[in-house]
Amino acid sequence: RQIAKSIAGSSLVKSAIFGRDPNWGRIAAAAGYAGVPFEQENLRVQLGDFLMMENGQPLTFDRAAASNYLKQAAAGAYLKEDTVLISV
Repeated sequence: RQIAKSIAGSSLVKSAIFGRDPNWGRIAAAAGYAGVPFEQENLRVQLGDFLMMENGQPLTFDRAAASNYLKQAAAGAYLKEDTVLISV
């Protein structure tokens, strides 16, 4: 719960979403500075359907499609109330 709050409250994550930048590093960093111990090697970052990090390692993903997801999410096309789905 604390990690989710840290990610949701992060200015860097918010600016990445607003700028349509699918930046897994900002999400992972926000999780790291949540102040809650967790196993970094188990970190998984997913933005909508785009898996960007698994087992603490960045993955190759379609950045243009992920950016388009953010654009559509902001327009309300994917999720209600302009919500962007981030899973960690």
